[in-house]
Parts: sequence; C-alpha cells; structure tokens
Amino acid sequence: MFIIVVVTVTAMTVLGTVLTYKNTNEEIRGVLAQTALVIAGSGYFSMEEAGEQSRNLLYANDIVRLSWISPNGKVLYDNFASPGLLDDHISRQEIVEAMEKGTGEAIRYSAELDSVFLYYSVRQNDGSFVRAATRIKTIRKMILSALPASIIASLSVAAICIPLSGLLTKRLVEPIIRTAESLDISNIETPYMELKPYTDKIRSQYEEIIRFEKTQQEFTDNVSHELKTPLTIISGYSQMLEGKLMSGSEERKWAMEISRNAERMNSIVNDTLTLSALGQKDGHKFNRIELDAIVRQCIDNLRHLAEQTDVSISYEPEKIRVLGNPGLLLEMVQNIMENSIKYNRRGGSISIRLYRNEGSPVLLIQDTGIGIPAEECGKVFERFYRVDKNRSRNTGGTGLGLSIAKSIAELHDARIDIYSVLGQGTSVKVIFSSESEEMKNEEE
Repeated sequence: MFIIVVVTVTAMTVLGTVLTYKNTNEEIRGVLAQTALVIAGSGYFSMEEAGEQSRNLLYANDIVRLSWISPNGKVLYDNFASPGLLDDHISRQEIVEAMEKGTGEAIRYSAELDSVFLYYSVRQNDGSFVRAATRIKTIRKMILSALPASIIASLSVAAICIPLSGLLTKRLVEPIIRTAESLDISNIETPYMELKPYTDKIRSQYEEIIRFEKTQQEFTDNVSHELKTPLTIISGYSQMLEGKLMSGSEERKWAMEISRNAERMNSIVNDTLTLSALGQKDGHKFNRIELDAIVRQCIDNLRHLAEQTDVSISYEPEKIRVLGNPGLLLEMVQNIMENSIKYNRRGGSISIRLYRNEGSPVLLIQDTGIGIPAEECGKVFERFYRVDKNRSRNTGGTGLGLSIAKSIAELHDARIDIYSVLGQGTSVKVIFSSESEEMKNEEE
C-alpha cells in the first residue's frame, strides 16, 4: 500500500512538473518575444550609431538579458557580460533562425554565465539582431526540487490512507465473510446487491458439495453394510470347516455357501467400480450404433435365465441408431431386463419394443412381475435400494443395477421413466434425446 501511494504521488509530481515546465517556458517565450520586438521596433539599436549606443546604453535589469549583435555575429552590447569577452554569435541557433525567418529562439547553456537561458532574437532592417533572454531551470532541476515536497506528501497520504483503507476494507468485507460462513442458511441476506449473483452461485455450489459428501458417505456406509453380511458368512463357515464341525455332506453344502457369498462380494465390488468409472465422464468412446442389435444381444444373453423361471420374452423391433457406447448401452439394457426377469412371476412375460416418439428414440420394457409400490418408484435408482430384499438376495442382486443403468442413461443424454402397479407389473422407458438430421439421413 505504501509503495503504491509513493509511486502514485511521485508520478503525479513528475507529470505536474513537466506540464508546469512546458507552460512556464511558453509564458517566458512570449514575454521575451514581446521585449525583443518592442526594442527592435523602437530603433534604439542601430548600426549607424553602434559606437555611441554600446558605450552609453545601460539596461538595468538582472532578470532579462538583452543583447545587440551585428550582422557578422559580433556582440555589440550585453547587459549581463562585457561584449569583448563573448564569443562570436553568428552560429548560434537563435541567430541562424532569425537570419532565415526574421525571428529565432533556442534553449542553451551559457558557459560564460554558467546558466541555462531561453533566447529569443529578432532581425532588424539593418541586418543586426536584438536578442532577449532569461535564466530558466531545466526539467531535471525542477523535478529534483519538487521531490522533497513529493516525499512529504507521500508520507502524509500514506499515514492517512493506510489505516483508513484498512478500516474501510474491514467494514466492506465483514458482511461478505459473515455471508460465506452462513451459506447453508437459505434465507441469509446478501450484504450488497452487486454480490447477489456471486453469493447465489457460491451457496449453490456449497449445497451441492454438502449433498455430494452426504451421498458419498451413504454410499460408503451401504457398501460396508453389504460386504459385511457375506464376509460374516464366509468367516463363520470357514471356521466351522477348519474345526471339522460337520459331516461330509454338510462340508459340501457350506463350501457352496462360501462360494456363493464370495461371488456376491465380487459382484458388489465390480458394480461399485462400474459406478465409480461412470462418474468419470471422459474416456468413453461414442459411435453411431443400432439399438436393435443391443436389444437382441441382451435377449440372447438372458434367455437361459428367463427359461429357468419360465418367463417368455417378446420383441417388437425398429431400426433406430443412436450415438453411444456399445458396451455401456448393453449393460444398461441388460440390467433393466435382468430385473424384469428376476422380479417376475413364474410363467410371466416380458415385452420389449423399440420406437420413436416425437423424434426421440424410446426403448420400452414391460413385465408382468410383482410390481413396485407407487411411493417406492422414485427410490429404485438409489444405490443398494431393493423393493423385495429377500428376493434380491436369493437371486444374487447387489442393489446397484438400476443405479448403474441410470448413470449410463445420463451419459447418453437419456432418461429412464418407471411406471408400476403393485401386483401387476412394471414398465421401464429409456428415452433418448432427439436424433440429429444427419443420423436420420444416414438411416434413410
């Protein structure tokens, strides 16, 4: 702060000095020009009476230097110095200009008088020159003479401004700090209207961070809980096997239980890693792909599971292309279809349809399963959420399938809608964004 004050005051001082120097010299020049012209016009200096004038004229003035110079440059009169001691002036700038233009001026250091003079000369009709001059300060001397006052002014301004600026800054910032400390309070008042867009943005980001941290904590807790159950089972059965506390047939049964729970743990870990990877939006390659091919592959992959539960699958295809990642879309569709099979009734059915609705590609998957209570439909995408926990554990579900499906849909600028009636079945719609004209043209 102090340095800024010093630099600012010094710069202003230098600028002011330069302007003063320029204006002062202009005023002096005007006075000198008037003096020289008046004396030249009076005919007081004349080559016909040069000897008489040079002996008798006395210009009693210690401010204005008056000189009379012959056409050949010899100084005939000077009220500051003896003419005989002065050099020839025929090459002096103000004399050369006066020869050419009638008047001339110059700023020059005089060695004889050890001073800087501003000169103004006028050429007379007889060829001689009348010259008026006065001492002036150089710009350097003027700046140096102003520096002490500049330093004193800088110190004075700094002594006043630094404490005052600190006080004002504290008063200005204090409400902002209070606001920042209370961003979780929805009705906090913004101290200055100009800051409202920024405080609103900061508050929004703050609340988003809080929600993210809460979600992460809940997810960590859920993962820990889900892994704890199979770990406990594996640990218990392993101890019993190690202690040989069962018969041969029971050993096989418990070994199978250990294997089943190990697979469940592996599924939870894999699904958790998948969700984590989906959170990184970069790194997924997207191409134009046929949704029909994705659906058919999923049907083939899950046909055996459907046959085990006697669930029939019907499919109404349509050639639709979307921009997407084949592997991710395959996993999304398969997770939805797998849920439709696992939560279906024995002898139930699943119908799948591809179509366009107002230009948007839609994948519809309907089942005749156990259905979802209306108040639960919004929760099915939550991580580790299960409508029927016993059925989910028996079928090996992790509770992450639909959460993964939703994340994949969002990556593809799509959304998933669920409609369900308890005891009658569930309909799942995957609605993609409108296709570009380029895609439609390619299909045509």
